[in-house]
Amino acid sequence: AKFPAPDRRGWLPHHTTPFHLLDPRETDSDVAGRILATYYEAEWSAVEAAFRARLETHGFDLETLATFDEALTAHRHGLYRATPRTLFPDIERKARDVLDENGMATQSGLRDLRRAVDALGLENFTRSGVVSPKLYRMFARHLYSTIRTSERLAEVAADPVPNRHAALHGLVVYASCQASLNALIMAEYAHLSILAVARTLEDRRDDTELSLQS
Repeated sequence: AKFPAPDRRGWLPHHTTPFHLLDPRETDSDVAGRILATYYEAEWSAVEAAFRARLETHGFDLETLATFDEALTAHRHGLYRATPRTLFPDIERKARDVLDENGMATQSGLRDLRRAVDALGLENFTRSGVVSPKLYRMFARHLYSTIRTSERLAEVAADPVPNRHAALHGLVVYASCQASLNALIMAEYAHLSILAVARTLEDRRDDTELSLQS
């Protein structure tokens, strides 16, 4: 599926995106943005149900599912600031479980994890159920980037996709419905990426054990 104009306005593609309502010939990204904003507000009950149903199929652990439950509930009640502040720590918890178990370092910027995800190649573009290089780029370059300059802070503040450093250190307040939804979408992508890395590392261990036995 191709994600049209709203991608340029910070709306992330997802399996809940109403692609059928979006005209790929529309050149005004504000038009698509208004359509999406209206849809997610009016249809949130159905969107949330679809989000939850798909989460149950991913093989996420109980702590991650409980965290998503709280974040989705917060979003439903308009507690948008709570969503990224709830989701980011659990991403790091799960990354630590996978990386520490495999002798890899964990940092607040998850550099080792991002390098491991980068090595997975083209599957990074389809992991979420939609074809989207944008989700991978946001994970690799934006979600966990550290803010060191005023220029970078201005860029992050203008982007409705939450940045971990900005959210948890109070540099940017993410209080919109769009930012909350984007946090949910990126958290799902991040956890799927962690599982993909875990499977790769497990396969590598199995191959090593087989070679030692032969």
